[in-house]
Amino acid sequence: MPEQKITKILYDYKLEEFVKRLEELQNPSVYYVSDLIYCPWKRYFRLRFPYLTFTFEPLAVMGELVHRGLQGILVEKGFQPEYEVSRTIRVNNEEVIIKGRIDAYKPGELVEIKTSRGSTDSLPYPHHLLQVKLYMELTNVEKATLIYVSSDKIIEYDVKLDEPVLEKLLQETMNLSVAPRWDWECRSCVFYKICPHRINK
Repeated sequence: MPEQKITKILYDYKLEEFVKRLEELQNPSVYYVSDLIYCPWKRYFRLRFPYLTFTFEPLAVMGELVHRGLQGILVEKGFQPEYEVSRTIRVNNEEVIIKGRIDAYKPGELVEIKTSRGSTDSLPYPHHLLQVKLYMELTNVEKATLIYVSSDKIIEYDVKLDEPVLEKLLQETMNLSVAPRWDWECRSCVFYKICPHRINK
């Protein structure tokens, strides 16, 4: 039997990263940018069943490796990788913290990196655009690039923040007023089997 040393290194790395974030993942005052662009019930269940969110999938590992490689190149151009943003907001007499991690940032500019499989005809995806727009709003940046890397294409999109999106998305997430946000979400959701709002498609 092969030792699978590298696979074990990758697994341990992902698990350690998850454990480090576990306490924050259960903090009801923290809303991640990713919480705001997906079904609000995902966050609801994550707060209660955080261990269900740990996954170790080849596609995710490949995506992270692509991120690391491109981020390394962008560092040479003055970008900061994994740039953390945070803003405290008071909503309905409740203080909440919005948190996010931008793939690459430098003053006045940000880059969000995505890996893609299958057809690129539907790009850019609406939830990815929302993510970039939220980062733009949180950093007051006017120039953003969304880049997709697939096995046979590299496609870039310039993103503009036409109007603020943070307040609306936050309210929808806090009120659990959307279920799901996108009609395809339930198919790949780790909480599918315990969610009363799932769509059977």
